[in-house]
Amino acid sequence: MNKAIIFLTLITGLASAKDRVGKSEIIGKDINTVTCSSKNWMRKECKADTSAGVSLKKHLSRLTCKGNWGYTHNKIWVAKGCRAIFELSGDSNESIYPPQNSNFTCSSKNSRRASCPIATGSKVILTKQISSKSCENKWGQTRRQVWVIQGCQAEFIVKNKH
Repeated sequence: MNKAIIFLTLITGLASAKDRVGKSEIIGKDINTVTCSSKNWMRKECKADTSAGVSLKKHLSRLTCKGNWGYTHNKIWVAKGCRAIFELSGDSNESIYPPQNSNFTCSSKNSRRASCPIATGSKVILTKQISSKSCENKWGQTRRQVWVIQGCQAEFIVKNKH
């Protein structure tokens, strides 16, 4: 009976330690990362300090993350089965996301601003409005991201850098 209690205590301790670590963890060279996972193709939001930028560090799912992740000022979102480790810093090893000449979707949920990362300096063109709400004057891009607001959901294409 003592062995069973010790085993249960050990398992409970491991589970609670996992819960304490949560979604944020430090990996490698003290780089702050967040693991975020979409389950059952549902959108999942993971709280994070994204003020210095976010990049996809390691893809963990069998399903693609292309066009299925982005971030706002205080969270990273994933959808459609995307599961990945994201790096919270502006100085990451940039992986081109999405690849040049490919399409991706960026969506404002509940009329909130959403950001979708792109390779630094890429040119982005709105190719198809998906939402019933107009995207006119409700999207734009910065050096490293496309943003949408007020319910705009659209498909974009990434062209060669400026």
